[in-house]
Amino acid sequence: MTLGDENNAPDDLAGNAETVPFRIRLSTYTILACATGIGYFGSQWFPIRAATTFTETALDKLIPFSSGWSWVYQTVYMAVPVVALSIERRRHLANYARGYWVMLSLCFAFFWLCPVKTPRPTDIAPDSLDPMHALILSYDGLINCFPSLHVALALFSVLHVIAILSDRGMSTKWPVVSLWLWFALLCYSTLALKQHYVVDIPAGIAAALVAFCLCKPTYAKRAS
Repeated sequence: MTLGDENNAPDDLAGNAETVPFRIRLSTYTILACATGIGYFGSQWFPIRAATTFTETALDKLIPFSSGWSWVYQTVYMAVPVVALSIERRRHLANYARGYWVMLSLCFAFFWLCPVKTPRPTDIAPDSLDPMHALILSYDGLINCFPSLHVALALFSVLHVIAILSDRGMSTKWPVVSLWLWFALLCYSTLALKQHYVVDIPAGIAAALVAFCLCKPTYAKRAS
């Protein structure tokens, strides 16, 4: 063991080796989920600024509206709790929560101060909608478009799953391929449902990357 390893040993033992009880993981996820809902819907229900509208790019216009993509779009709400509840080490969970707060703060700053209206059509006949899309319309308003929190949540989850698998010494080849395929499909679903403009996607990716970079270093401190 090198001097550097000795210096990190107490941190490894305190942070990585200690398993977090499920109730703590559940409580952490519940707090984050509530904060997400309060910030997201609060900015829709009680806006402090008028929403602006982006000009659709050629790519935005090229992608046709399809309500069937709602089923892919909604999968992020299953992925986020699964990932949060799978983080077993205390320091990892603390840094996950810290990164999650940063991601929310970045997105909510735009939602409250610079709200953008979605390109979602409002003249679609209700009976022509996929049932899942009708559900989305029942709770989601027309603002909070930029950056895409949906994309940010998905990427943040993907990066953590990859880090968790690597930290546990598990093979990541096929899971990584599957995760990136799911992420790509989810990004497309946000455009096919006209929930977002193309420009919202890289903005959401940037928010997730900034947040993840704050917690990634602790995954590298795996005690050997």
